[in-house]
Amino acid sequence: MEKIHLWPEELILDETMVTTAVTIEFPSGKNQRLWYRLPLRYKEAIPRHCNAFVVATLFLAMDYPADLVVHGEVDFKLLQNLVEFQTAWVAWCPRYKIIEITADRTVETSRTVETSSLSANNQAIMTFSGGVDSCFTLGRHSRFDLKSPEKRQRQNLTAGVMVHGFDIAVNQPETFARAFARSQIILDSGGVELIPLVTNFRELDQDWEDAHGAAIVSCLMLLENIFPIGLIASGPSYKALVFPQGSNPLSDRYLSSSSFQIIHDGAGYSRLEKIRELAAWTEVRDHLRVCWQGAELDKNCCQCEKCVRSILSFRALGAGLPSCFPQDVRDEQIKTLKVPQAQLEVDFLPILHTAKARGIQDSWVKSLESCIRRHERGYAIKAAKIFWRQQIPLRIKKPLWQIRRRLIGR
Repeated sequence: MEKIHLWPEELILDETMVTTAVTIEFPSGKNQRLWYRLPLRYKEAIPRHCNAFVVATLFLAMDYPADLVVHGEVDFKLLQNLVEFQTAWVAWCPRYKIIEITADRTVETSRTVETSSLSANNQAIMTFSGGVDSCFTLGRHSRFDLKSPEKRQRQNLTAGVMVHGFDIAVNQPETFARAFARSQIILDSGGVELIPLVTNFRELDQDWEDAHGAAIVSCLMLLENIFPIGLIASGPSYKALVFPQGSNPLSDRYLSSSSFQIIHDGAGYSRLEKIRELAAWTEVRDHLRVCWQGAELDKNCCQCEKCVRSILSFRALGAGLPSCFPQDVRDEQIKTLKVPQAQLEVDFLPILHTAKARGIQDSWVKSLESCIRRHERGYAIKAAKIFWRQQIPLRIKKPLWQIRRRLIGR
């Protein structure tokens, strides 16, 4: 198999920032640089090994496919775990191939992560986007104690990382600064530090839907000298899991190393259940950011499907319209909304059932019911067409075609 080489670079320091990077050398001879930039005060938090860069380029190599050759240190336990991680992903997506990862040096740190302890040397860190899932995980493990996990599961969450270069492009610093300021208010209310990180990860030729979990972990690993535990806020709940999912409770844990443990958090709760817990948190109501499709990515557009379902979730729970949404949703907007099938079953039907169970009879409930029924009919027709095309034998189709022609006179 062909080989992709990772060449670690020396840290680059300027007056305010520290940059850690690798040069990716492809079999074609093409080179590409992957970099992460953090505030200078976190220089000592960055480990010497290349674990973060291995995780960051794994899908790239599996898709190529090419073995990864790392010209630096990689954790032995991580390499073990990545075998199982790849096995799962190849089963879900056969386009990927299992690749071999070799390193100039393999290491295994002696630090043991004791997840039941809340001691200072066992601090946890999470990525924070400003959305429902990350706010819920923040609340569960900060002083707000939302839906507190069992004592042995609760983590000493002391920091969050907000990544510039994921949903907000690197060339939009002003937009990121405004979004960061909003998130800062939420984390301050929970007594948790917020750390900015910039990366060009999305310039790599990887499927973001598949690779975003690995992208999140790669960012958290850069701070493991301070924070040995990384929390990944869940997206779909256990009840709604459909594979493949770029971040999920099954494969995320296999991105752990001997010195850094990944915990997928909150999958026992649906989005509606999370919003119920967040509904009274003033800072979340004022600064929640769920939108990634609007023209201004530091705000909620109140037009896209995700904004609409978030607004309707608050309505169904009797929590009103939070100020983070500058305008309300109109009935006609609800009726004509385009809803992906997964969201229809997982999010919109529970919203409708919750509203009806609470005795809400406003016009928007009828509009939502009309929207759902329209989509259900559409998806049923689509499924029937697929079944007809793929499953019905030609010997049965022909007589039916003849009957149809006689009935309609053609």
